[in-house]
Amino acid sequence: VGSLENYSQLEKTKLRQFLEDSQIPILSDASGNVFSQRTHGQWIWHEKQLDQMTPDLVIRFGGVPSFRFWRNLDESLQSLPVINVQPFLFEGLSKESHSLSIDELSFADLEKLRNCYFRAFENVQKSWNKLLRFYPSSEMSLLAGALKKFKSGDSVFWGNSLAVRLAALLAPHLDGDLEHLDQRGANGIDGLLSSFLGRSEESGRHALVIGDLSFLYDSSALYLWSQCSSSPKYVFILNNGGGKIFSRIPRHLELRKRTQSFLETPQDVSLSAISEAWKVPFVKIERAEIFESINLFSEFPHGAIVELACREEESLAFSARWKEMLL
Repeated sequence: VGSLENYSQLEKTKLRQFLEDSQIPILSDASGNVFSQRTHGQWIWHEKQLDQMTPDLVIRFGGVPSFRFWRNLDESLQSLPVINVQPFLFEGLSKESHSLSIDELSFADLEKLRNCYFRAFENVQKSWNKLLRFYPSSEMSLLAGALKKFKSGDSVFWGNSLAVRLAALLAPHLDGDLEHLDQRGANGIDGLLSSFLGRSEESGRHALVIGDLSFLYDSSALYLWSQCSSSPKYVFILNNGGGKIFSRIPRHLELRKRTQSFLETPQDVSLSAISEAWKVPFVKIERAEIFESINLFSEFPHGAIVELACREEESLAFSARWKEMLL
């Protein structure tokens, strides 16, 4: 499931009902907004779990998903048939596949999907909570603490690059009625803060999860902060010292040190100084448990910039342990 921004509310309702009735495994971007307690047992918590599955058919809903698995369907898994379900017919990528409108979904061969191998993962939430406590300064633990108190009626806008990939892992553990948004496409990290500030004109509380380089790239948009509506807006910056998503590519260590540095673009900029320059409230959080003792909503009722000081070694360890627990 990719972004459903082109789906009407009625089409989204039909999709959620289909997922509940079909009992098939679900791999979804956060912006798919299809998380619910009723489908909790169907979630694929990490796309590496797909290595243990032998599906006969893939049904894609919404926009192009961010997962590597989708790219594999156009490369190493070309023989696997795909049905694209859209409000309008759209094949996606160069892969030749069958398309259906949402109203034609009943014609899909659901028996194949029901017979797909799907392994039941017990105690997933228990294992997840254990890792959150064990790695309190990891990206995931800090994010989980930051977003825990956002509820129905609130929205989370996910930045690109690393942020949107963390979203796919974290969103199923958050309040099921949160609205998840993103800005996918060729623009990459361009204008994410600007887009978020425009979105914050709507009522409710709004959160933006963004990487440090994405924030620095569009930080001049903060001049709009005081001009925006009074809706509370919180910008959570994953400060891991640069573009760490590149350091997690398997071949990264094979590159020369200079090339590695060029890709990661390490930075040590004072985010508090940028916030102060634009007169925006600022707070720095270094451990997830601090969110238990601080109430952002009461201390910063109109919003704030929140620096999440991530420790890279904990983030890598969290990711590795989570894969081990699932696989």
